[in-house]
Amino acid sequence: MASGHPPAPCSLRATMQRASQAGGGLSAPSVRSILYQALRGVAYLHGRGVMHRRLALSYLVFDPRRGAIKLFGLGHARHMDPDGTD
Repeated sequence: MASGHPPAPCSLRATMQRASQAGGGLSAPSVRSILYQALRGVAYLHGRGVMHRRLALSYLVFDPRRGAIKLFGLGHARHMDPDGTD
């Protein structure tokens, strides 16, 4: 980080560990934003009949430059029938 560039995107788990080691944590507004984005991503998938099946901090990637969350780990995803079953 000495170069003045923000950190590269990494798992939310790593982001939280870094914040904790720096003596703090994520602010309440940051947590709300992250949760909102993650739930929006899940809703997007569900709206297209896809169930993620492995949501975990390591499958949420945080891009600090944009403040954006991306869902990864879709190799475990399954198609859902309209009744919600896979």
